[in-house]
Amino acid sequence: MRGKRSPKTLAAGIILAAIGFGMLIYAFGTIGQFRYGYYGNNVATINDSELEKLYIAPKTGVKIDKADNSIEFYGKDVRIPVIASPEGAKSMYSFGVYSLINPTIIVHENAKVTIQFVNKDDDMYHNVAIVRDAPPYPYMSMMIAPAFEDSFVWMLPESSNGKFPVASNSFIASHTGIFYYICQVPGHASEGMYGKFVVIK
Repeated sequence: MRGKRSPKTLAAGIILAAIGFGMLIYAFGTIGQFRYGYYGNNVATINDSELEKLYIAPKTGVKIDKADNSIEFYGKDVRIPVIASPEGAKSMYSFGVYSLINPTIIVHENAKVTIQFVNKDDDMYHNVAIVRDAPPYPYMSMMIAPAFEDSFVWMLPESSNGKFPVASNSFIASHTGIFYYICQVPGHASEGMYGKFVVIK
């Protein structure tokens, strides 16, 4: 007859099982045929000229503060272009929004936020997710849950031959607070691929 397992042993087993399950999902998602929801090579792409346009901020609806490295988006329906491994970044583990690197993004409560995510990196998968957890991040940051329902964009494959994978997703910034946008590919957020995401009144 087996003895009872201690709560610590059970907790450790659950954590290890979760990590193992996460690694399995990652393996199938990034190198398998499912590609985190994108089947085969059926991923939308944009070209160089279309990508260049995403670096240019609109004349209305945003306030860019380069000194503070922040961007405030106004209105109840905002679109945020986020580029993985953008032009001008010192590290491939970076996000770009309107030529700022890992800026603080500010939106207003109850805004519908659409993230248009582009992977410019030519040798790594990336994604973006809005989460509650603050840095520093663990290697397995894919285990961190989104802060709002649907506040993530699935992982996109590498760019190739001047074609940059792109995908969008929308969510409602339903409550105020300080959150973070991160790349959930293991090791990327821990290397600095994150920024602040602030929801204000």
